[in-house]
Amino acid sequence: MGYNTHQKLIHNIEAIRIALKWKEGEKVSIAEAEALKKYAGFGGIKAVLYRNAGKEEWRKQNATESDLKLYPKMMELHELLQQHFDETKFTALILVGPFLFASCTNFKY
Repeated sequence: MGYNTHQKLIHNIEAIRIALKWKEGEKVSIAEAEALKKYAGFGGIKAVLYRNAGKEEWRKQNATESDLKLYPKMMELHELLQQHFDETKFTALILVGPFLFASCTNFKY
């Protein structure tokens, strides 16, 4: 099976969703642990470099059709992060996106 950026993005968003609802001392379910294991970072997903903006803004920044196919999932990721972080932290997370998940490694199940 080839590299599938859309599927990778789906898995990453689900893992981030689980991580954001997790509280220290809680155990994650086996299904959640399996979902967390599918987190693969954002390397190879160029669309993470585009801001939380409309498709026209992405096009102005030379987004490809492949990038634009990921637009709905990228907006889902932005919305998820905005639900959990204020504007300053959200902006910082987007700027250091590949490191977002690094602090969420002590899950118990």
